[in-house]
Amino acid sequence: QGLLEELRPGFYGEALRSWQESGNQDGFLLRGEALEQAEGWAKGKRLSEEDEEFLRLSREGMVREMQQRLAAEEEAKVILQNAHDHAELQLAKAQQDVDRATQETDRLRQLGVRVSTITLAIAAVAVAITVYTLQEAQQVRRLADEAEEERLTSVQQQQATLAELEQSLADLEKVQQDAAFREQEAELKVSTARSERDRVAAEKVQEEALREQIQIDLEQAQIDLTATESRSRDLIQDRAGLEAAIQANQEQLQRLQAQVQAAQNEKLTIEEDLATTRSSVNTDLDTIIKLFDRIIIGMELFPRRQEIDPVAKSIILAYEQIYSARSKVVTEQEGSTGLDLNSRSSSSDVEINFECLRNVEGTPTTYVRYYSSEGVFNRAVIQWKSETYNEFGYSPVRNCLIVSRRFHYFYSLGKLSNVGARYHNDNNVVCILSTDDQTCEDVLFQVEPEESANAILQQIFSIVGGSDIPAVTL
Repeated sequence: QGLLEELRPGFYGEALRSWQESGNQDGFLLRGEALEQAEGWAKGKRLSEEDEEFLRLSREGMVREMQQRLAAEEEAKVILQNAHDHAELQLAKAQQDVDRATQETDRLRQLGVRVSTITLAIAAVAVAITVYTLQEAQQVRRLADEAEEERLTSVQQQQATLAELEQSLADLEKVQQDAAFREQEAELKVSTARSERDRVAAEKVQEEALREQIQIDLEQAQIDLTATESRSRDLIQDRAGLEAAIQANQEQLQRLQAQVQAAQNEKLTIEEDLATTRSSVNTDLDTIIKLFDRIIIGMELFPRRQEIDPVAKSIILAYEQIYSARSKVVTEQEGSTGLDLNSRSSSSDVEINFECLRNVEGTPTTYVRYYSSEGVFNRAVIQWKSETYNEFGYSPVRNCLIVSRRFHYFYSLGKLSNVGARYHNDNNVVCILSTDDQTCEDVLFQVEPEESANAILQQIFSIVGGSDIPAVTL
């Protein structure tokens, strides 16, 4: 449990503690990229029950949030569809009312034709009756014009019907003109037909009865016209309500579309920032690693009596932080692959690296790692446990990092084929030998005075060559 706490990434460890301290509330679970990083770190590791439950609940919470967002989108679609269907239904109802109003208008037009016919009959009999009838017809025409004008301003769908009514009015004017002409003829006939006055008086009684019937028809027409106007006003109000509802739905749809566009833009911005950050971090890490290599290759190893140069120390500390963040516990089964130190690589299809990793006990260890199409094979070469020289700035972790990088550097140059144990600068060391006089050219590492550098070197040769023996402990 203690080792697992050390290996947890910083952001993950803080999130786990916050979740536990909150009483396991959902608001402290991981989301998005943080969850992906945590799952990537947990892959292949043996986790505690708390870690497994924390990651499981985080995944379930993210799935629930995605399901809730999808449900909200579906609900918005249903609301918009219902509003559209309601608007279509109301429009169909309005069209039916318009059709009924058109039928009422046709009936009024027929009634106007009937009135005109009666007026013409009266005009043929007597001038007074004709004049009166013409006045009544003009009143009917005025009322019809007013009704027609209101209908033209309120219902656009009645344009065809209004055109027919205008044609009817034109016909009525023509009839009135004919009536005027006939009136003149009647006046002419009155001057020559006074002898028929008694008969005209008798017919006048009959005409009065007809006038009364016309009055009754006009009153009924007025009632029908009032009802039609009322229905037209109702249609206008219903249409205004429908247009307002459609406008509200359109505005809501535009807001939803704007929110979706804003979310997509924000996502693109986050992805661009993340890519820029990753590129910057990778560049910084590569720079630190190159500086570290330059420092450890050129520096005097293990200056027992003095502190490390401050600049070199800051670079080494930065590299140690990278190592702590990236270090992994080696759990792969060690293979039987061996390495021939006399060549740069043991096989053309195998990549060889010397790396500082932690073993299953958490001890910093120099490994030789073989990468091939069959997998990764590891052999532990040196375990770093001694804390004798911590006061000079050389902890086990730092020794592991420096020596592992030196092994890899000189292996890449093909110099590990000329390694030897020597007494150099009053210390037992394992070093790269000069090809000229076989003296120490570059120190790999130093051993304690009571230990045999030659025996340790032979043990390392055996391990790297494939022998199944324990790692050297320094």
